[in-house]
Amino acid sequence: MDSEDPKLVNGAANGEKSEDRASESDSGEEELETPNGSPRADDTIKNLHHEIQSLRGDRSELRRRIDDIRSEMDRSESESKSLALHASYLEGELVRTQEDLTAASAAAADAEAELSLLKSSLKTLEASAAAKDARIADLETERMTLTEAVRVSKEELQKTVKELQQRNSELERKIDTLLAENKTIGLELERTVKRSSELEGMIGEHKARALELETAVTASRSSVPWLKTAALAASTGVVAVSVTALYLRRQR
Repeated sequence: MDSEDPKLVNGAANGEKSEDRASESDSGEEELETPNGSPRADDTIKNLHHEIQSLRGDRSELRRRIDDIRSEMDRSESESKSLALHASYLEGELVRTQEDLTAASAAAADAEAELSLLKSSLKTLEASAAAKDARIADLETERMTLTEAVRVSKEELQKTVKELQQRNSELERKIDTLLAENKTIGLELERTVKRSSELEGMIGEHKARALELETAVTASRSSVPWLKTAALAASTGVVAVSVTALYLRRQR
């Protein structure tokens, strides 16, 4: 058999990828599940999974080719050198493919970790938003309660002011009435004082007159019996006037 160029072998291997991938998925190799998340993260993970599957297919193809080449080497020693070189090349490709697969797997793991972190952050934000909504509802309820309390207080204050105004009007009317009564009493008191002064003057005159009469009666008591009766009447009049004056003074 003629020695195969590594590039041609690689091209042939790439041409058979789709069929080998289908057979590889039937062979029971491990499949990675795509987690639910944001569209951008899901697309990235899907692309990485697709690349991993492609690399696995390449690895299977390379392994198959290596096995074929090793079989050819056993059948033909003349082609052993070329096949050995080709096998070495394919082994190098296999190593590089394995490295790419490892890197892709690590990238997929990082993407999954980032997606998990994003989901956790989303849950935290949703919880924070729910807490804020609850706080807003509480504040709105408190605002409505305070508004109602202010309205009730305003109505009660207006009612109290109205009652105080009515009470003030009543007090003003009573004050006006009392002032009028006081004025009347003052006028009556002035008249009473004036009358009392007049009565005191009259009492003084009556006392003087009574004193004169008593003096006259005393002088003529023994000689004129009827003067006793006059003196007694005069004394009675003085007593009546005195009692009247005393009563008026007490009324003042």
